[in-house]
Amino acid sequence: MELIGESVSVLDRRESTSVPLDQLMSRIDGRMFIEGNPRYDDARRVWNALPDGRPTAIIAPASIKDVVEAVQFSRKHDLVVSAKGGGHGIAGGAVRDGGVTIDFNRWKAVTIDPTNRVARVQPGVTWGEFDSASQEFGLATPGGKLSSVGVAGSSLSGGIGWLARKHGLAIDNLRSVQMVTGAGRTVRARAAENADLFWGARGAGALLGIATEFEFELHPVGTVIAGMIGYPIDAGEEVLDFYQEFITSAPDELTSIAMLTHGPDGKKLVGIAVTFSGDLQSGHRTLARLRSFGSPSIDMIGEMPYGLFQKELAKMAPAGLNRAVKSAFVRNLGRDLIEHLIAVYVDAPTNDTTILIEHYGGAVNRISAEATAYPHREAELNLIVDVGWHRQSSPGTARSWLSSAWRTLRPHLSQAAYVSFLDADDAGRGEEAYGRANFSHLRELKRLYDPSHILATYPDFRTDVPEQNAVQLASA
Repeated sequence: MELIGESVSVLDRRESTSVPLDQLMSRIDGRMFIEGNPRYDDARRVWNALPDGRPTAIIAPASIKDVVEAVQFSRKHDLVVSAKGGGHGIAGGAVRDGGVTIDFNRWKAVTIDPTNRVARVQPGVTWGEFDSASQEFGLATPGGKLSSVGVAGSSLSGGIGWLARKHGLAIDNLRSVQMVTGAGRTVRARAAENADLFWGARGAGALLGIATEFEFELHPVGTVIAGMIGYPIDAGEEVLDFYQEFITSAPDELTSIAMLTHGPDGKKLVGIAVTFSGDLQSGHRTLARLRSFGSPSIDMIGEMPYGLFQKELAKMAPAGLNRAVKSAFVRNLGRDLIEHLIAVYVDAPTNDTTILIEHYGGAVNRISAEATAYPHREAELNLIVDVGWHRQSSPGTARSWLSSAWRTLRPHLSQAAYVSFLDADDAGRGEEAYGRANFSHLRELKRLYDPSHILATYPDFRTDVPEQNAVQLASA
């Protein structure tokens, strides 16, 4: 194997003890990055610039054997271990202080079986790369509303995409997943094999193992109608009122997001982004009502190949910014909530601040809450408040605005939350992320598949505590 760094005796930041990395080096065929070389910083970089985790070692595995060795080494030396796929996780859980990161950056294979409509995908693939491969055959699967989002991280937590209302979540289209569990075993999980792990992997996979391969069902998807229509912020309340009424009768083919954001000219606006995947004539009729509402300042909705819209939206959420996020589900956009949304956004501190209102429903809601670890099957809307700022800017204003905005909005939201949008500050929301029954089941699976509790997740959902305190978390 190849060592990238200056030393093989590294101090574990948690325990202040020397970790014998030479033992791990001798057992893997891939590369190891440690502190002391500029390439180490490149290897630990993730989409959100705010997290600054400094792992003891970053492993670029050459094979599944290397993943097993890294997990077993971490168990022996009581190190947290995490996986870095697309590196898009908002909280930066892929790179943890004093831990071992398994970096799948070069595991990029996507194999499409167009006859059986099945895709096999390695964990370093992004949804943009996945779509590029599957669209050659006019196929796709739900997952990722930005092309830069990783397949692995999003799929292990749920996978919300532009086909969700028609075809469900990414996990609803997952046929099997191969994992190295926290116990150091290589396991293939599917409905008829290791069904308990398959249940947990669909929504809480990062709690149970390191995914090394996914198998997805594919659907015919060709040209779609997609894009965004935007209105001046002064029309915000009327637009969001209309949006709530519009989505109430939306067909499953239409997935949409309302957003408070900034236009190319830097002015605040209220936008509605859409993707209609189905009969195009029907789609144009459905969207005609939206496009004729009010006096939009921009209208970029049109026919395009599926996946192109994801790439365009990714430009609105570039890598390298500091980002902080708050999120919770909400049943509907009531008048009070709409007024508060507009009021807090008027004072948004940066042009990289966005409030998103994602519409779920459809096929997502036609699966029971207990069928997968992801429990939020009755949720209609997900609210996300995302503030971004450049490193040279003062973070105090951005963080202060987010705290104030969240205090204003929180009373109008449910307690339930999607785990992908939780961060280290959301340590007490384990039951809110998984529901009481599902979280209890996950505690049992955790004892079976990660008995040493070495798998690093953000937030740090502790499952090795007494039942009455199951949703309380301890900082790692």
